[in-house]
Formats: sequence, structure tokens, C-alpha cells
Amino acid sequence: MFAFFQHQQQQNFQFHLQQIGENCVVCGDRASGHHYGVQSCEGCKGFFRRAIKECKVFQCARNRQCNVDKINRNRCQSCRLARCIRMGMQQTHVRLEKNRKRKSEVIEQKEEIVLESMRQNMELTKEIVFAFKTVFLHQLPHTNSSQSNIKKETTDTNTVFTLPLNIVPISNEVEGRKLLNNFMDLIGIFRELSENDKEILLTNRLSIVLTILEICSGRLSTQTNIFK
Repeated sequence: MFAFFQHQQQQNFQFHLQQIGENCVVCGDRASGHHYGVQSCEGCKGFFRRAIKECKVFQCARNRQCNVDKINRNRCQSCRLARCIRMGMQQTHVRLEKNRKRKSEVIEQKEEIVLESMRQNMELTKEIVFAFKTVFLHQLPHTNSSQSNIKKETTDTNTVFTLPLNIVPISNEVEGRKLLNNFMDLIGIFRELSENDKEILLTNRLSIVLTILEICSGRLSTQTNIFK
């Protein structure tokens, strides 16, 4: 037993010397860097991380007297883990790493949701502007000044939401319903509406145009019920 402890002390001393250099303090293999508080190789780093994250419980068949080196490190996981801890590998570092990874994943998921929402809003805005130009632009009086103004105004996505009510002349109910129906057919979210919902919107005719555009732009209060 004394010889064993003497051997262990000698081995520990050698590995502490190796820590100053480029060798793994656990098994003596070439170290890849500073991991969990000590110089270690990729093999011991990965082994220690998995053992701690998965709360592994190992059993030694040789009364915890196994030699852990580059050749024998995989023979006894119990002695290898014990040596990792004895040589200074920190279990808290693994848990902190796990928490940081989890937080990072949550942040990435939130960022993806925000980016996807922004992308959808941009696509919807393009649909609205395209639908407006396609359906309402030809209704304007064909004068140079009016065409110039509309081109200027339709470059502003905030302004385009109010243009139909302000400048588009609609002479009768039938024409208004036709224009609104054509307008809605060019916007994806309205194509998904049931015929009954479309009919309710069209029945309100011009007074609903601004509401339609407000819904598209996401600026309508959630408390507003357009189907009252």
C-alpha cells in the first residue's frame, strides 16, 4: 500500500510539472488547452464534461488503484474521473458552461423569432404597397402632378396606409367592393379569410380600407373588433 501511495505521489508530481508544459495533467497526452481549470487533452476534457453533465457514477474493479495514463485512461472510468478531480478539474465550470450554453440557445431562439417576425412584416409591407399600386394607382386622374405625387408618396410605407381614403376617387358601391376585393386578393393574409369574413369586410366598403391597412401594418389596437 505504501508503494502504491509513493507511486501516486510521484505520478502527481510528474503531472504537475507537465501542467507547466503542453501535456495533459490527467493522462499525460498532448494538451489541447486549458479546460475546466487545468491543462488537458481533448479526450480528458470530453470525458470529464460528459461525466459531470450526465452525473455518471462509476465503479472501480481494482479498489481505485488503477494507473491513469495515455494508454490506460479508458480502462477505468472511475479512476479517471477521480484523477480529473484530484488534478484540479472543476465541476462548477462544467455546470456554468452548460448554463451559458442554455442561455445562449434561448437568446438565439428569441433572435430567430424577432428576425422572422421582421421578415414577415417586410414581406407584408411589400404586399400592401404592391396591392395598392396595382389596384388603386390606375384610379387616379392621369395628370403629371398626381402621378409624380403618388410615386413619391408610395415610397413611404407609413403614408401608403392612408392614401386610398385620401386620394382615390370611388364613385359607387359596386366599384368600391370590386376594388377592395381585388386589393384583398393580392395580400396573403386576406386570401386566407373565409368568404363570410371577406363579405363582412366588403360590406363596410370604404370605411374599412384604413382598418384593413392598419391590420396589415400591425398598428391596430388588439382591443378593436372590426366585426362589430
